[in-house]
Amino acid sequence: MAGYGFPPEAERRGAIDDWWPTQDLGRWTEDGQLTLAGRVDDCVRTREGRLVNFVDVADRLRELRGVRRVQVVPLEGPAGIAFGAVIECDPLTGLTALQQQVLEALPSWALPRKLALVPTLPLLPNGKPDRQACLAVLEAPAAR
Repeated sequence: MAGYGFPPEAERRGAIDDWWPTQDLGRWTEDGQLTLAGRVDDCVRTREGRLVNFVDVADRLRELRGVRRVQVVPLEGPAGIAFGAVIECDPLTGLTALQQQVLEALPSWALPRKLALVPTLPLLPNGKPDRQACLAVLEAPAAR
């Protein structure tokens, strides 16, 4: 648990089979390695009751032609929480073509409510995506 900030003497509340439950999501690879796939708070439950993992959506979007970087963020809306994607693409990738690729790459229940193409994904000084800046991009009138 080094790196989680728990003191060594912390009581292991809720330990399950000697595992300490966290908000992290992961999956086992075929060779028995545990790969982190994001956090529970990086998910949203759709109206159909499906749990959509933002990391999985971003991974699928990164595989599309012309896409360089992606940040998926939650969006508040009249129907509840949804999500949108800010996508850094090469200059030749247009929104219409990208929207078609997105429709083909994701199931209907995992489609972002809004997409915004940017020449450069907003980053924090540490190099990680700036979620607040991405949210502002999606809330701007030009996002579709």
